Parts: sequence; structure tokens; C-alpha cells
Amino acid sequence: MARPFAVIGLTLFFVMAVLLTLGVSAAVALGIGAGCLIAGLCAAVFRRRIGGKLPAVVLLTAAVAAALLAGTQLLRVRPAEAFAGQRAEVEALLTEEPEERYGKQYVSARILTVNEAPVDLQARLSLPIGTGARPYDRIRATVMFYLPGEGAEDRLTSYRAQGVYLAAYADRSGVTVLPREENAHRLAVGVISLRAWMRSALFRMLPNRYGRIAQAMILGEKHALTDADYAAFRLAGMLHLLCVSGLHLSIWTLVLRRVLRRLRVPPRVSAVLCMAFVLIFMGMTGFSYSVVRAGLMMLLYFAAELFLMERDGLNSFGFALTGLVLWQPYCVLHVGLLLSALSTLGLILEQMATPVARGFLEARGFHLPRLLRPVAQMLCASAAVFVFTLPVMLYVYGGVSGAMFLSNLVAAPVAGAAILLTATGAVVFSAGWPYLNLPGLLGGLLLKYLSRAAHTISALPHLSVCLPLDASCLLLAVLFLTLAVALTLASVRPKTLPWTSLLLCAVLLAGLVGGGLISRNETRLRVLDVGNGTAVLLTSRNRNYLIGAGGSARNGASEIRQAVQREGGRLRALLLPDVDETDSAYALELAQQFSPTVIADRLPYGFELFALPQTPFAGDYADGVVTLRMLRQEETQAVLIRTPDLTALICFDPLDRLPAEAGEAPVLVFRGDYPAGLSPSAVRFAAVNAENLRGVLLQSELQAQGIPAAATAECGDLLIRARNGKISVCRDSF
Repeated sequence: MARPFAVIGLTLFFVMAVLLTLGVSAAVALGIGAGCLIAGLCAAVFRRRIGGKLPAVVLLTAAVAAALLAGTQLLRVRPAEAFAGQRAEVEALLTEEPEERYGKQYVSARILTVNEAPVDLQARLSLPIGTGARPYDRIRATVMFYLPGEGAEDRLTSYRAQGVYLAAYADRSGVTVLPREENAHRLAVGVISLRAWMRSALFRMLPNRYGRIAQAMILGEKHALTDADYAAFRLAGMLHLLCVSGLHLSIWTLVLRRVLRRLRVPPRVSAVLCMAFVLIFMGMTGFSYSVVRAGLMMLLYFAAELFLMERDGLNSFGFALTGLVLWQPYCVLHVGLLLSALSTLGLILEQMATPVARGFLEARGFHLPRLLRPVAQMLCASAAVFVFTLPVMLYVYGGVSGAMFLSNLVAAPVAGAAILLTATGAVVFSAGWPYLNLPGLLGGLLLKYLSRAAHTISALPHLSVCLPLDASCLLLAVLFLTLAVALTLASVRPKTLPWTSLLLCAVLLAGLVGGGLISRNETRLRVLDVGNGTAVLLTSRNRNYLIGAGGSARNGASEIRQAVQREGGRLRALLLPDVDETDSAYALELAQQFSPTVIADRLPYGFELFALPQTPFAGDYADGVVTLRMLRQEETQAVLIRTPDLTALICFDPLDRLPAEAGEAPVLVFRGDYPAGLSPSAVRFAAVNAENLRGVLLQSELQAQGIPAAATAECGDLLIRARNGKISVCRDSF
């Protein structure tokens, strides 16, 4: 069988992804594994009759994937979750550099003992600042265990994708750093120290936002970026430049290889040195999934040269996926790894198909000018990445952006030079030659160019298409059926391959354009599940307005940010009725990232640092698409929303009386008592944004009065869609 590792790796990876996405339990996984095992053995016995070994290998690999999932749940996840809710004294080994955020230190640790009983658990610890703990220190502390992301399924999945099944926070007192054993973990400590030195050198050379971009591009530390830069790079389709992966590793190894060749180092010695560099690079970037995947492929590449073996990109890719899944089965749910793996698969298949397509065109007399060939290659690579990452982009982000085709032409060629020059400049700067640091100067200029390009491209209109989740699923289903028909026709009649390819492209283009037009011509009101508070995102004609930015949920700001990014990543206006926790708890953080027009009488503390346009909370706010009418009665506030498709009333506090125009609003959003003067017969739907028990009680009271109602109640966002006077409601927990 040709390319066995490609078949095994892809089957293992995608079967595991399907099983985890469906939420299959250990018992069901064992049943599926048993069925695949029996079918695989039968296929192996009758392999000559059913077309070779491929069906048997696929079925047996699927059985291994199901068994691996069941074993992970039974042997790793459930034992870890059994400690949730317990308070205990633990001894732990810190396995990474602590990260300071929100006045605490967060670090991954290996739990060695719990109440002096030996265990072997991986957990994420929250420590008070000032403990003095360093990487690979052993600490003793009293902690409270809990499930990370408990109560929010998407956050729980996100933590599990990182291999974190358990978390704990330590008491403010009682954290003791134990004496470190001599020569223990010397290599790991050295790699982490090298990473810290490079971070410090970059920051001292570029103590501004460009230094933060350099940290992301060289070390993979995206958390150092400002929210505005991160959003700009994402909207411009340049986020892959900030996520350290195969692109960055290829740049470094290519330069190292050329240097060693110039120094006349023997090829096998050069291969060994490059393999050692790959391992060090993986450690410096924190062994992220995308870097590990690229590193395993690179190690196989140099191992093939070392042992004089034939190289195969698809086989190496399958081997890397196999290693990742065996190391951490839940990694298949990591969005970064999914995008990296699909991009790599698309690029490998594009390189395999390019000679065939070129021969097909040249046989018909079409020859591309030499100067345009690099541009054509870049566009073909961008198209391959675009098509293969389309399902994840639609499902996770709710849309796609065509900006990547432009950004890859104007920014990607510069990124490699920026990485090399900035890192070299940091070394020169640390050597004590700041005034002779030409590489650092050129690297800073290139980083500034990349930042300006990202902000400019992200501001261009009509480059992105945002689709609701149901439209995204429908488009993916149609594309899957079209692809199946195209492959069937191509296998029966190979001459129809060009026409079936054009059919697939036409369906894709029509789906994106049609879905984008439908999405543009409707109004969406998303009542966000942020606990006890108000945060409502209004989207109409591709413009976003956030009404209220408060709540009691720990991850409220993240939920609001994710909702805005799902609707295109731009915020036109932010309305703050009052300065308190329920109305403006997350306002400063969101305003800093999205820079909207702020509608408020008073601003929360810290807003004076940002030059944001402000409109008083009085009268109407209108921009030709949406009209927001502010209603105030002493200490109570409400907002009447008017769009071409929807009229809605959002009550921040109970109102004693309502204007006549507000009394006829068909959609009501509130968190307190039912507004006086609002006729129940006029309300077509009422959304209650309140915490669990209180939200459920209010929902029951409204339904008893005959009013269709639903509450967020820690169960997910409520999405109200309106088009041409028709209203539909669904639960949206993306």
C-alpha cells in the first residue's frame, strides 16, 4: 500500500476529531471500536475481493482511534475530574514559565502528591504573585481543585484540547518553593532560560507594540499583542504570521542549512545539527501543537537525508499527525492545530497537483510568463489553504475573508526577512552594540510595514463574508455533496475533471456570495450569556452595535469579543446606560480593542486614556441603518431599537411607563421585572438575560402569561434573527 503513514495518520486524526466533536462517551467509543475492529478483520481476510489493503487499514485505524479515545477518558480524564471540588495539600512540579495575568500567576504543573498520596496528574495552577517560583521548581501548597471552563462547554473543550483536564488555585499564603535537586531538568531549564533571554532582548530593543509583534512572530507569544493588532492581523488574513508553525521553522532551518553549506559542513553532520536545532526551536516555542507537527515533519526530512531514504511529504504529514494524536488525543479539537493541519494538507496536495495542471495547460498552448509565475504560485497556495480551511473557518469564526489573497502577496514575502533581521538585531543589541544594530533597525521597519499592512487591509470593505451557523452548515453540506458528485464523475470519466472542478468552484463562490447577501440583508440580535448583566449585540447590514457591556461571568469579556469577531470583528457603537458592573463591567477592555463610538453620559474609569468619539445618552443615535432611542425615567433606562427588519426594546431597569411607540415593540429583552405598560399580546418574543435560577423563573412566569420566552440562564446565547418582518429565535452556543 502506497503511503501507509498518510492513510493511518489522516484516518486517526479525523476519526478522533469526529468522535470528540459528537461528544462520544467511553462506552460508545468502545462499541464503535469493536465494530470497526470486526469490519477491519473481515476486510483484511477478503482484501483481494474488495480492492486491496486500504479498507482494512482504514477500519483498523478507526478502531484504534475509538479505543484511544475510550482509554483517554477512562484513564486520564475521569481520574483527574474526580478531584474537582476537593481541597488538598499538593506537591507539584512546574513545567513551564509562569504567566502573569489578572493579578495572578498561571502555570502548567505536574501534580506529584495529593495529601501525601502519590499521583500523576497534569493541572493548570493559579498562584499568587510573589511566590518566587521558577520553571521546574517543586512547590508545596494548599489548593482547591476545579474543572477548567466548567459551565461553558466551549471553554471546557478548549482546555481539554490543550491537555488540561484539571485546574487548581492556591491559597494566598502557604505556597512553599522546595529546594531544587542539583542537575535536575538542566536541559529544559536551559531552553526556557534561552526563551526568556530572547523575550527580554526583543523588548529592550523594541519597547513598543512592534516588539510585541516580534515576540509573537519569533516566540509564539500572542498574548503579548494588543487587542487592536491581533484583530487587525486576523481580519487581514495574516494571523498565520503570528502563529509560529511550519512557516517559521522552515525559514530558520533553511537559513541554517545554507550557512552550514557555505561553511562546507558534511551533509550528514549538517542534517544532525539541523535536527538538534529543530528540537531546540520546539522547546523555545513551548511545544505548541502546530510547531510539534512541523517539527516532526522536519525531523523526518533530515532523518531521510541522514539514512539515505526517499522523502515523501504526505507520509511525513501522516506520521506527524499520528504522533500528535498518540501524545495528546484531544489535540484534534485545538483550532490552531486544525487550521495548521488542513493548511499543510492543502499545500502538499497543491504541490502534487501543480505539475499535472501545468502539463495540462501547456499541452493546450497556454504558457504563463516567467515574471508572473511566482504570483501564480502564491495565489494557488493561498487558494489551497482557503479551500481546505474553509470548514473550520465557517464553523468556528462564522465567516471567511478573501483578504488572505492580498495579504499573502504584499506581506508574506516580507515576514521571513522581518523574523530573521529582528532576531539577529536582538542578539546584536544584547551584545552591547545598540548604535551599530542595522539588522534591528531594518527588522523594526519591516515589522512596522507588516503592522501598517494589516491595519490597512483589515479596514478594506467587502473582503470578508460572515454567515450564520445554519447557513455555514448548509453551505458545507452542499459543498460536500458537490465534491462527492465531482469525484464520482471524475473517476468514471477522467476527461470531465476540469468541468467538475469548475462546478465545485462555482458552487463555492455562489454559496459564499449568496450566503453573504442573505446575512447582510437581515438583522440579528444576539443576547449574550454573561451572567447577571446586559450585553446585547445588534448586527444589521454588516454593522455591529453593542448595547451594554456588563455581567457577572468570569469569561464575559471573552464571550462578547468572540461574538463581535464572529460578526466580522468590527464594532461601530458601544452604548453604556450606566457605570456599574451589570452595564459596563467589560466596557474598557472592549473599547480598547474595537475603538467604537461610545454612547454614554458617564464613562468608566480609564476611558480618558483613549481618544474615542463620545455621544451623550440622550435623544436618538442614527446612522442611516439603525436608530437607537434612549429612554430614561429618573434612575431607569431603556433603549428602543429600530432597523429595517426589527423593532426591539431593551430594558436595563424596570420602567413605570413606556412611550406609545415602545409599547408596540415585538421583541423584548430585560433582566428585571416585566415593564409596566407593555402589552403581552404585542410581544412576539421575550429574552431574559439573567443567571441560572432567576432566569428560569422569569422565563416560566412569562410563558404562563402566554408570552414566548427564553432565558440565557448559563445555557448559551439567544440569537434573534429578523428579515422582512419575520422573526426566528435559536440558542447559539458557538
